[in-house]
This record gives sequence, structure tokens and C-alpha cells, in this order.
Amino acid sequence: MSEIHSGGCHCGGLRYQFDAPLRDIAHCHCSICRRTSGATVVT
Repeated sequence: MSEIHSGGCHCGGLRYQFDAPLRDIAHCHCSICRRTSGATVVT
């Protein structure tokens, strides 16, 4: 049985849930992450 994983964007504008194996982490490009990091995307 697979473990259910969930996550989302720091600003709360995007949420997701899945039951597949974990792979590479994606990038966040919300305004909060861009402002705090000074970059266009955050890993």
C-alpha cells in the first residue's frame, strides 16, 4: 500500500495529494517564495 503524500505552495494557492512514490522536488514560484529568496523559483 502506498503512502499518501500532500503538499502545496507556501501562499496556499495550490494544494495537492498523491499516492505515488516520491521523486524529485519541484519548484515554487509564488510571490512569497520569490520575495523571500530573491529568485524567480525556489526548490
